[in-house]
Amino acid sequence: LCFNAGMSLEGVGQLDAAATAYRKACDAGIVASCTRLGAALRTLGRNDEALAAFDSACTANDPVACTHTGILHQQAGRQSEAEAAYRKACNANELTGCGALGGLVLAAGRPGDAEAPYRKACDGGDAPSCAGLGLVYQALGRSSEADAANRRACDGGYAAGCSALGIASRTAGRNQEAISYFQRACDAGHAEGCRNLGSVLLEAGRSEEAQAAYRKACEGGDSAACAVAGP
Repeated sequence: LCFNAGMSLEGVGQLDAAATAYRKACDAGIVASCTRLGAALRTLGRNDEALAAFDSACTANDPVACTHTGILHQQAGRQSEAEAAYRKACNANELTGCGALGGLVLAAGRPGDAEAPYRKACDGGDAPSCAGLGLVYQALGRSSEADAANRRACDGGYAAGCSALGIASRTAGRNQEAISYFQRACDAGHAEGCRNLGSVLLEAGRSEEAQAAYRKACEGGDSAACAVAGP
């Protein structure tokens, strides 16, 4: 009853009251309520209490709660605790946790350790993790595998993957192919992709199109593009 009451209260925006109801259900051993309690408390800015609720649910083997536990630890700079929580989530096939684990260890300079979680999330259909896998392969000097991973990201609708393919194509001298990938990234709102599109178009002598791409990049918050964008 308390869990259902919490859901109803949350649905009408009464988060404080919802948290009280969720806490009662959580204390009664309803794991899903502990997870909902954590989410409500985090929205309310009560992160220490949220972490306790998420950690309780993670200990009870809710993998989604483990991912949220990892996020809060990471935000607080507790990297080892975050890694442990993400790993538990990933081991339970929670793909967001796998992607987060990959990102954490890649940022820590451990691309070899990032490969497996990123690949698991990518294989599960998480396009951003495919792009992350591309970064891993690039760091490991495995360019063809990086391109394949970025292609999966791009085809999955993740613009950064398209932009990465554009960079790889341009580096290889395949400028028309690069334009195509940068265009896909730019059309999806990726500001850096728009700026790169502008650059390769300018090299091709298509100045009007280049300026339009630079303007779109600038409007998207790319300061480097603003410096070269026309009126």
